[in-house]
Amino acid sequence: MAPAEPHAIRLVRHLRRPDQAAPILLVLLPGVNIRAEDFVAHDFVAMLQARADIVDLLIAEPDIDFYLDGSIARRLETMLAEETPRYRQLWLGGISLGALGALLAAAGGRIPVDGLLLLAPFIGVPGIIAEIERAGGFPTWQPGAIASNDGERRVCAWLKTYIETQACHPILQLGYGNTDRFAPASRLLAGGLPPAQCHIEAGGHDWPTWKALWARILDARPFIET
Repeated sequence: MAPAEPHAIRLVRHLRRPDQAAPILLVLLPGVNIRAEDFVAHDFVAMLQARADIVDLLIAEPDIDFYLDGSIARRLETMLAEETPRYRQLWLGGISLGALGALLAAAGGRIPVDGLLLLAPFIGVPGIIAEIERAGGFPTWQPGAIASNDGERRVCAWLKTYIETQACHPILQLGYGNTDRFAPASRLLAGGLPPAQCHIEAGGHDWPTWKALWARILDARPFIET
């Protein structure tokens, strides 16, 4: 397991077998002040390997500035285009701001994504979340014109379409704590998803809550080999 630094995104691999790719690649994106090593320390890697032996894990640490300068989607797409050819499926996941990165890559439409695992997702600043709430939720909200650098509104518009069309691809699993600071946005999203895709734990924006949610999502067996 050796980290690499292509595209200024730090990559750390946890492979099922070093000599053969698994059918599925899961790329996990950390949130702010989370490192790849934290996924090991909090048993995310061990839990995945114990429950899903058809999955290779790639933890991708982008520089926080890539979110601020709007380049995160492009950089992720470039990295994923190089990483995915050996795999039959690509899944993206993330915690907090990392979940936004996963959604930006999926919403871009340039990389086929088979599944999304979103923990305590940050999907927009309070202003856009309040706007969606005032409209009565994602189905009745109208995103309006979307500026080229407005990734959050683009993600919310993509989620609106996902909910309205009752899309089953990519598979989307959502988990959040009931006192998480981003819970209002997660509740809005959960309101448009089937209950089986939503996982709620008592807790806030912290590792114990995320670990409990990770166990619930993995126990739901989201990965399907094709």
